[in-house]
Amino acid sequence: MDGAKRMTRPTDTAADATPGASGAGGPARESGPQAAIDRLVRRARLAILWERAWPPLAFVLGIVALFFGASWLGLWSVVDPWVRAVLLAAFAALFAVPLVALVRFARPLRTDAIARIEQVSGRPHRPLTAFDDSLADPEADPTTRALWSAHRRRVAAEIASLQAGAPAPKLYRRDPFAVRAVVGLVLFVGLFAGAGHYRERIAAAFAPFASPVAAPPVRLDAWVTPPGYTGRAPVFLTGATAGNGERTVRVPSGSELVVRIQGANDARVTAEDAEGSHVVEPTAPEGAGGKTADAKAGEAKKPADASTATAAIPAERRIALTANGSVTVTREGAQLARWNFVVDRDTPPTIAWTGAPTADKGNALQFNYQVSDDYGVSEAFALVKPIPEPGADGRRPLVDAPEVRLSLPPKPARSGAARTVENLTKHPWAGSRVSVVLVARDEAGQEGRSEPMEVTLPERPFRVPLARAIIEQRRDLALDAEAQLQVIEALDALMIAPDGIFRSPTAYLGTRMVYGKLVAARSDDALKPLLDEMWELALAVEDGSTSLAAQALRDAQDRLRQALQDGASDEEIARLTEELRQAMQRYLSALAEQARRNPQSAQSPPDQDTQMVRPQDLDEMLKRIEELSKTGSKEAAEQLLSQLQEMLENMQMAQPGQNGPGQQGQGSLDALGRMIQEQQKLMDETYRLDRGDGQGQDGQQGQTGEGQQGQNGSGQDGSGRLQELQRRQDQLSQQLGRMLDELNRQNGSQPGQGQGQGQGQGDTPGQGQMGQNQGQTPGQSGNGQSGEGQPGDGRDALGRAGRAMGDAGRSLGNRDTANALDQQGEALDALRRGAQQMAEQMARQNGQQRGNGSGPYAGSEDPLGRSRHSQGPDFGTSVKVPDEIDVQRARRILDELRRRLGELGRSQFELDYLERLLPHD
Repeated sequence: MDGAKRMTRPTDTAADATPGASGAGGPARESGPQAAIDRLVRRARLAILWERAWPPLAFVLGIVALFFGASWLGLWSVVDPWVRAVLLAAFAALFAVPLVALVRFARPLRTDAIARIEQVSGRPHRPLTAFDDSLADPEADPTTRALWSAHRRRVAAEIASLQAGAPAPKLYRRDPFAVRAVVGLVLFVGLFAGAGHYRERIAAAFAPFASPVAAPPVRLDAWVTPPGYTGRAPVFLTGATAGNGERTVRVPSGSELVVRIQGANDARVTAEDAEGSHVVEPTAPEGAGGKTADAKAGEAKKPADASTATAAIPAERRIALTANGSVTVTREGAQLARWNFVVDRDTPPTIAWTGAPTADKGNALQFNYQVSDDYGVSEAFALVKPIPEPGADGRRPLVDAPEVRLSLPPKPARSGAARTVENLTKHPWAGSRVSVVLVARDEAGQEGRSEPMEVTLPERPFRVPLARAIIEQRRDLALDAEAQLQVIEALDALMIAPDGIFRSPTAYLGTRMVYGKLVAARSDDALKPLLDEMWELALAVEDGSTSLAAQALRDAQDRLRQALQDGASDEEIARLTEELRQAMQRYLSALAEQARRNPQSAQSPPDQDTQMVRPQDLDEMLKRIEELSKTGSKEAAEQLLSQLQEMLENMQMAQPGQNGPGQQGQGSLDALGRMIQEQQKLMDETYRLDRGDGQGQDGQQGQTGEGQQGQNGSGQDGSGRLQELQRRQDQLSQQLGRMLDELNRQNGSQPGQGQGQGQGQGDTPGQGQMGQNQGQTPGQSGNGQSGEGQPGDGRDALGRAGRAMGDAGRSLGNRDTANALDQQGEALDALRRGAQQMAEQMARQNGQQRGNGSGPYAGSEDPLGRSRHSQGPDFGTSVKVPDEIDVQRARRILDELRRRLGELGRSQFELDYLERLLPHD
């Protein structure tokens, strides 16, 4: 452009000209943008000032903080004078270096501030520098001035987005190793270490070098730490400073007294008890050079102030408190402190029998005992010793006594009754007479013992004679290693005529192998493994192909029992229960396979001590064990596990194809069970209908067909329900009649005499002919008048049930629900009695009658004392199981207690009560 002139940049102090301003006074300053620029420049100069001044200033402050921190930590009291002089000179030199930098400090210029603003803002074309520019010729032509004004307006619009930025001294570049953090830590620790002595410790740095440094103040700390097993808190005997005084303290035996003295190396600590007094020497901590503070103070080669320097190092004395006594701290004849200790003696634990050891149903030995201790028993065990037979005092046992670890009462109880069940049937001593002493031990190592109790260790019953013989020889060898020759002769005698003794070649070969190893054994170490081999051989002879599965099952049972006694977690109990379930399934499979290979034994009649069980029964027992464990009923779970073990030991699985009389009788019992359940349902429905109809009858229940005015307006609907109940009642009566005919045929009676119960209905409800044949019902044959039945075979009671069913059907047909209920109740009772008598008759026929006169279904409990919910039909004689079983209800109660315990709004009294309700492991 023709009129364009050259532009110039003013200096830092020149005024900004306003282009286009009229008048002869020269360029005018734009107040709005220029004020914003001035504020930005001031902030930028302050930021630059802080960035330049803070590094040397921080160095000065660090030197000062390091000096104060070291002084408050007592540095000048523990160093020699020449070291103190060198350190003070170093502090002075370090302090002077940053001061020189501060003196030569240069203030930031306006150009520095503008450059910082443009750099921090990141705007292109340097807007502040462009705004400070001015036209070189204020008298330029109008076109030039117009262009210049437009340029300045665009630059002024960008000023609002500019910023000066926060100071960034970047101290980490000057201190890459973060020494400033160490300095701050020294100052922080020294602030607490020198509490109350700030001035004295700082003045110690400038004390005259010719005179000794002032001794630090005496500090005495003492406390008693009781043994950890007592659960008692430490007892603090002093405060921050020492002082004269005397105090009596009661502490448990075995506590440790710690006396820590600082600033008084010549202090004496004297312990006195009934045996006398003695001076306690310091033990820890040690001073420099591995010597104690007292040792350093006593060295004559040190300067005069060396003892003062070492006095700042604390010295500890540790005293074990085992008897009543006192501890005194003195210095230069003055008593600083004295404590009298009354020591509570830790009495040994006690353990006593609460009953003689007994064998449970699984041949496990059960110990019942009571333990107590003032601080709790840490462990308990049983010492087992063999009782030598008369004239056999010189026996040398081959194996050690069985180790029996006893369970303890749950914590935090310090005493209480406990029970331990230990299966020792596998131990070689099983079956021998032993003496058992219970031993309890506390945390202090003290022991308490019970009176010895003689008991015969339970052994596993072996039914096969060869297995029993092997176990007896094994026991003899275990109790006396010198019986090796007798055992060899016994095994040799067994193998003289193998055909009459050994049932399989495997048993003979196993016995021959054990015999050979016994002959070759020349030491106890060679004999010990043979005990295990003889056990495995006996199991193989007894269980045949199921021996391995049976042993795995016993091991799984033992692990679960041990976990229950130890109070294992629910997850561990669930895992072990699943292991037991799998081992049981393998055992049952092995039994089934054995029965398949040996059908003759499967068809043999059951032994009178054998209990018939089903796999689902065993699985239900396992579930019950797991549920009892989850609810905290560990003892009940152990008892149920023992019952399960006994059932498995004596179990004989029912084989298919056995269609003898017992199978037919079992079918009759099952049918009777279904009839009882159906009769109970009919009675319940009749009761509900009677309760609804009886509101308006006012004593008219005895009326017949016309008495319908009391049906609450539901006439037609009530009639339909009554007819349905009558139909079902008649059908049930007919089923019972057919069953009685079948029973009469089986017992040689005339079938026609039982048909009356099956003809109780005509074509119209209410017209049944049940009563027409009452004179010929089997009920009369049971009284001996006709001779068709035998007393106690159930037919007499079933006959009475049939007559009551017929009467109930007629009452329902006559709309007489009250009488129908009474007759249904009579029928239900008669059905139950009949079923009970049939079960007893079956037990007698099958040879399963127990000594108490009850068969497998003779009562509401089985030979193990458990309710028979899973064996045979339910005759309704047991208590009705609620909809929610006890275990689930107990679990709900525990969950509710835990929920309430977690609520924050409850009082402390209520929270304590809820805490006591919850079980503690």
